[in-house]
Amino acid sequence: ILAAVRRSDAAPDMAQQSTPVTSVPNVPVFDYGNGRTELVTLVLGGNPDLVAERRLVGSLTLSVKPFAKRDLRLSVTYEATTIHDQTGTVYAITPQTEAILPDLFVRDPIGRLVSVAYRPINFGVERQRTLNLTVNATGKIGTAASVPSGAKGKAPTQSSYYVGIGPSIKFSDRLQLRP
Repeated sequence: ILAAVRRSDAAPDMAQQSTPVTSVPNVPVFDYGNGRTELVTLVLGGNPDLVAERRLVGSLTLSVKPFAKRDLRLSVTYEATTIHDQTGTVYAITPQTEAILPDLFVRDPIGRLVSVAYRPINFGVERQRTLNLTVNATGKIGTAASVPSGAKGKAPTQSSYYVGIGPSIKFSDRLQLRP
């Protein structure tokens, strides 16, 4: 049985922070809010305000070797991951996305979409829960090759194998864009 808790911080990618901001006019974008394609100004580039991602991973693993004379192992790992301030870019222009991230969208006084920002942002929090099941086996194939007499310092060689398989079951993966 192995229990582990890992915490890590990671700075955003430099390209996500330092790429120059550019505006591209007259880009056709479908606006789900009004059901039409609009010609908008697309804002692309980096975001110098990105903060470091914080990740907390807790796991519990049970490993079993059921047979004393065979190198066969079974293991089950439950893992709970929480990620704060993950960096990403939102491309979905739905009414829900616009309500959560209003700073990425600009509309004119009559409600037509006129500008969309496809720039990296920090997401609120992501929570993942997974179960990994693994079966693996190792061993030798055949018998060791003999070493010719007079060959000093040579060890007998023997082929070996490793086989492993296992599914990963994701119970949940929830991304909250903003707190």
